Amino acid sequence: MKKLNLLTGCFLLLTLLGCQQAPEQPNVIFILADDLGWKDLACFGSDYYETPNFDALAASGIKFTNAYSASPLCSPTRASILTGLEPGRLRFTTPSGHSVRVVLDPQESNRSAPHYKAGTPATRTRLPNEYLTFAEVLKEQGYATAFMGKWHLGREPYIPENQGFDVVVGGREHS
Repeated sequence: MKKLNLLTGCFLLLTLLGCQQAPEQPNVIFILADDLGWKDLACFGSDYYETPNFDALAASGIKFTNAYSASPLCSPTRASILTGLEPGRLRFTTPSGHSVRVVLDPQESNRSAPHYKAGTPATRTRLPNEYLTFAEVLKEQGYATAFMGKWHLGREPYIPENQGFDVVVGGREHS
């Protein structure tokens, strides 16, 4: 009788556990702003600017308080954030997404003058579509993704839609 009660209890417990709803996925909003100082928002200590909408988002979400940009330049920073790789590993070290010249596999250094001892490392001008981005990872987990604003990582075919974003608003004038 004890075994029957134990089996019945286990069966009911497993049935109840199986009927639970899957936990709801949290919403993710990631904001990257060019030329935003570390204390320009009120939620980070500014008493000059009033930023009530950012303050509300920060109060109910997560604030990055111990982070730094991978690069002081726009294109390498965006590529680094999207892929999780350092700009040097990506070989994407200059703001070159707007460049007409497409370079995906830079090989040599650029010497600007014969008397310079060191050259500037050759750099990509686009983020190749082969790199896995956080948008693609989020899509695999059932998220809908959107990109709004300045892309600066290349024109067709190196566009946000080919890097995991479902919806794209703006950004074409700064490809």
